[in-house]
Amino acid sequence: HLAQKTFLPIRGAIDLAVRLCDAFIYAEEQQCGVTEVDLENILIDESLTPKLWLFKDPSMDRGEPTQDADLACVAPEVLSPTPRADGRSAVYGLGALLYRCVGGMPPFRAADRDALKAKILKDSPRDLKKLNIRASDVLCEIVNKAMKKSPQDRHQNPTELAQDLKRLMSGAGR
Repeated sequence: HLAQKTFLPIRGAIDLAVRLCDAFIYAEEQQCGVTEVDLENILIDESLTPKLWLFKDPSMDRGEPTQDADLACVAPEVLSPTPRADGRSAVYGLGALLYRCVGGMPPFRAADRDALKAKILKDSPRDLKKLNIRASDVLCEIVNKAMKKSPQDRHQNPTELAQDLKRLMSGAGR
């Protein structure tokens, strides 16, 4: 879907992120915790309704993402020399996906995969407001918090991220 369009409408992108948070929450409730955002496992129809596709054991080590777009959604702690992941890693990935939807490009770009990994580990993403002037300051703050390098500085789970996004959509978060 994103390959066909540069940006998604902001409200649609936020709604998409909330629905994906809900899917991650549901997966956790079903004892099928998801700790990474894998773009190949997110199906989106024309009305921007997402489905999280989990036909594999999420505890299996599937190795590195095969696409740079997937790699751009991987949290720094997953790429570190001692990889570890939990629900906060999923929050990072959801934030990176929301960044991509609103900003029209991934949060990090590089000439090769090693350079991309280095950017994810060390750099901050470009200011989302500079990519899309329609992005509110509050939305930028939410995305920035979701994509903090340190897991303890992020929303602690998809529920917290969804709550912030829902407050924003209701007008209470402006």
